[in-house]
Amino acid sequence: MQLLYATSNESKICNMRYRLKGYEIELVTPKEIGIHIDVEENGTTPIENARLKAKAYSEKTGIPTLAADSGLYIDGVSENDQPGLYVRRVNGKTLSDDEMISHYSSLAAKYGGKLNARYVTGLVLFWGGDEYSIEIPDDDFYIISEPNDDRIHRGNPLDVVTICPGNGKYFNDCSLDELSVLASSFDKKCIKFLQESGIIPEKSCGAVVYSMKDGYMEYLLVEEASGFHSFPKGHIEIGESEEQAAIREIMEETGLDLKLISGFRKVSEYVPAERPNIKRQVVYFLAENKDQKPRIVRTQEVKTIKNLKIEDALDLLEYEDSRIILTEADEYINDIVMKSRGL
Repeated sequence: MQLLYATSNESKICNMRYRLKGYEIELVTPKEIGIHIDVEENGTTPIENARLKAKAYSEKTGIPTLAADSGLYIDGVSENDQPGLYVRRVNGKTLSDDEMISHYSSLAAKYGGKLNARYVTGLVLFWGGDEYSIEIPDDDFYIISEPNDDRIHRGNPLDVVTICPGNGKYFNDCSLDELSVLASSFDKKCIKFLQESGIIPEKSCGAVVYSMKDGYMEYLLVEEASGFHSFPKGHIEIGESEEQAAIREIMEETGLDLKLISGFRKVSEYVPAERPNIKRQVVYFLAENKDQKPRIVRTQEVKTIKNLKIEDALDLLEYEDSRIILTEADEYINDIVMKSRGL
């Protein structure tokens, strides 16, 4: 499915593609599909402006459309000093980078040298004839009156006059890894919003893990804390591919450091009764354990690990989808993997 992201901001596009990396959705932009609409952003809140953009592009293209708009909100300042939607525009003038740094450092000085602030982002999605929206506040940060001596930044001049409370650093001094951690809260809320709208599923990845013993195959099952048996699997993390998530989950649940066998990918989908607006998807790969010994790593999640012949594994698996996937994996190993090895 295509999802149109109604923005020309390359940084926002890059960030959204990173969030959606492990999902089967093609993020496209107005530029990529050869369209431009002059949307008058005359809303009074981030959500109102995002709605104007999403609606215009959705109606023009017929493609599910996501739009975002942000504002900067500062505690304890007068209404006239509140930037809101106009972060770079002050008294009708669009500020340069240096003018922004000067303006906000002077604003902090006016109120005692340090201001508590946050960005608030409005997301609006039009798809399937419905509108979905959410307002997401970012974590608080400080605007201070003393700019960083180093004026180099990654696109946001306010990073030169803003401090992260978690590490006490200017934002333009933070490493990319540090910034990634700081952004993770917003990223998770963004993905949850898209999942609850139904345009992407709640997604997990794992693998059917097998080993050869005395000439026959054994399959690894984990007994979960709930008592149910399954293959090692878990939620995909932001920025991961399906394969990366599966390998990580195998390691985190069983201690096995394995490679996936190419050519096998099976998907199980269902709608949980307690959350009928959510679609859950589990993607399974195939991996061989040649000589490693599995161990329980997540003791709060896994009770036991078992290596079983296929008949015994099928008897333990409670869900029909899991039994079908195990049967298909067994057939693939016998028909493709073993024949490719001349066995």
